[in-house]
Amino acid sequence: MKKFKNSRFYIQNSYSRFKIQDSRFCFQKGQSLLEIVITTAIIVTVITAILGLVTQSLVASGSSKLKTQAAFLAQEAMEIVHNIRDTNWKKGTTPWYTNFHNGTNNGWYKPNAYNSTTGWSLLYISTGETDATENFNLDGTDFKRAIYVEDMGTMVTTDDKRKVTVKVIWVERGSTNKVETSTILTNWEK
Repeated sequence: MKKFKNSRFYIQNSYSRFKIQDSRFCFQKGQSLLEIVITTAIIVTVITAILGLVTQSLVASGSSKLKTQAAFLAQEAMEIVHNIRDTNWKKGTTPWYTNFHNGTNNGWYKPNAYNSTTGWSLLYISTGETDATENFNLDGTDFKRAIYVEDMGTMVTTDDKRKVTVKVIWVERGSTNKVETSTILTNWEK
């Protein structure tokens, strides 16, 4: 075998003819096929991982959107109750919890439709949470909202505090989810 100066090529004698080969590309048979299979496996693994991450991101984004909508529904109900209490104070209505607690029954309440003359009011539902539930469909998801009001006063001062709890429930991919918020309203005139 003869090598030329400053050349990467060499001449090989194969008894009947001369061949010119590039010494950088001398592979054993099958080595390039193995490299292609390994490279393909790596690329498929990376693409699968990326698609998995994108899918998880989309699912998390959808769940976050539904939880935000539920939180807004809960906040809306809480604002209705605050509005009733504040309207009672402005109008001088007594007792201060008129239209959102009947004074004797702790339990589930449901908002009546807004009346431009009297404003908001809650209706006591004696049959329980199921009948007090409001149904909403937002972007194809069914939400259920219920309001629970209870007297937080002691035997001596029964008119000072009412605890209001709003619960919003929805089903997402077969599992039931819930957002719940509570506040204590007081007779701040005292």
